[in-house]
Amino acid sequence: MHCTLDRPQPWLRARTYLVFGDIEGKLDMLRVECTKCDRKGRYNVARLIEKHGRKGNLMVWREMLDADCPRRDADS
Repeated sequence: MHCTLDRPQPWLRARTYLVFGDIEGKLDMLRVECTKCDRKGRYNVARLIEKHGRKGNLMVWREMLDADCPRRDADS
């Protein structure tokens, strides 16, 4: 028996973003640096998961970090 789908099903779509669970067990600390200013920091992955959950979106978290960058809208 062969099955084909006429249109992609929502449950078949690949995720296009990282979640905290993707880095769990691979990293203990997550280091981030702003490319626009000199800010940088290290974040404990276990604490990030406690706060945001394993399904927490890293891109949303990064946008929250970027929100108060004084050079966020600068070209370089």
